[in-house]
Amino acid sequence: KYNNGDSSLAVINGDLQLPSVATVAVTSVCGTLPTRAILMTADSMSGETDLSDWVVEPDYVVKARGKNVEIVESNPRTLIFIQ
Repeated sequence: KYNNGDSSLAVINGDLQLPSVATVAVTSVCGTLPTRAILMTADSMSGETDLSDWVVEPDYVVKARGKNVEIVESNPRTLIFIQ
């Protein structure tokens, strides 16, 4: 469950080996989910770097960036205000 703040972040002390396929269900404790959030961080990551076969519910994708595993909203909305 995602909570605004560091309590939702999984910190891995050591090497995080990422599988090529996984399913992640993310829910928010308070309010809505952000368009981007770090789920895990590790001292180092190995294994798969292309996480395009991961399934994230609701509509998010997973990205491995540096030492972080992030969720990113797959269809972010853009609001354009014209006055």
